[in-house]
Amino acid sequence: VTANQALLWTDSRYFLQAEKQLKGTEWILMRQFQPGVLDIKDWIPKHFAGKVVGVDPVLVSAEAVEEWRSKWASKVELREVRPNLVDAIWFPVRPEDPCKPVVPHPLEHAGEAVKSKLDRLRKALQEEGAEAIILSALDQIAWLFNLRGSDIECNP
Repeated sequence: VTANQALLWTDSRYFLQAEKQLKGTEWILMRQFQPGVLDIKDWIPKHFAGKVVGVDPVLVSAEAVEEWRSKWASKVELREVRPNLVDAIWFPVRPEDPCKPVVPHPLEHAGEAVKSKLDRLRKALQEEGAEAIILSALDQIAWLFNLRGSDIECNP
């Protein structure tokens, strides 16, 4: 989001859905990998050379920030923005977060028991000479422990 535009980059898997949901809004759909559409890594320095771009470190990975910094070098300054500015202006109309139970994913659908997955993970850790692993990606945690949430509709 800039002072004058709001842009959404997405790949072809979501073009139709994005078009439908963005219709009638001020958002511009940036169709990634299409001829003439700049990737965000190229769009930012073209439009913000010599300027500061804010980044929420909770929502943008450290790897992405480092990649952008190395690509943009001294062209664009990235600055950490805390707290999340969208969250800060969302109140008092923000709906409550859904709160529904996490449920076990049946073995017939999961395809592999949790114990088997944990055994394979522990073996891989041992082969790497590691004693532990930190998991923070919810999809990895849900897969590893055969868990599923019901708080998001149409979530595979």
